[in-house]
Amino acid sequence: MMIKEIIYNATKHLKQHGCDTPRLDAEVILTHVLKQNRAWLYIHSNDSIPEKACHQFQKYIHRRACREPVAYIIGTRAFFGLLFNVSSTVLIPRPETELLVETALQLIEQKKYTSIIDMGTGSGCIAISLAVNAQVKIIATDISSFALYMAKHNAICHQVMDKITFVQSDLLTGLTGNIDLLVSKKEVHSLWKLNHNKGSMC
Repeated sequence: MMIKEIIYNATKHLKQHGCDTPRLDAEVILTHVLKQNRAWLYIHSNDSIPEKACHQFQKYIHRRACREPVAYIIGTRAFFGLLFNVSSTVLIPRPETELLVETALQLIEQKKYTSIIDMGTGSGCIAISLAVNAQVKIIATDISSFALYMAKHNAICHQVMDKITFVQSDLLTGLTGNIDLLVSKKEVHSLWKLNHNKGSMC
């Protein structure tokens, strides 16, 4: 079966199962299986793919039809121009969280902040994006040991382990010292005021 037929059939199947972006999902999954990019799919749309690859693709499409997120299926998610490994043990980085990183980077530049806490780091996408784009030292916390393992793996991949200290902690429990900036997607305004007397939050 040709690539264009495979994509057409998968798109139709995903659409029938209520997926919002069926063609995009099918193309992203197929690029993962073939280890190619989407442009390559269009150029080679009349080519056939190996039976083994086709079988793997169909398995992934079935998982997507069951509403499993594409990021969990292929094991990666792009965020702030970087590629992060993800699994079901962490939340998938969301596009709107990139605005949080942009705000944090602006504060870091304007106020010359150097010490940051990323609370509930998950995949590490916020801490690592900040570490890649600024000269800062970051404490990244998470209560989940599985999340911290994933975050450390991503930090190693992006070569920023020397900038980030990973701590298993519930919110800010056990953390001491002066911090310039707290970055978090959670509501922690009151906890921040109780535990620290300086710094900013975004």
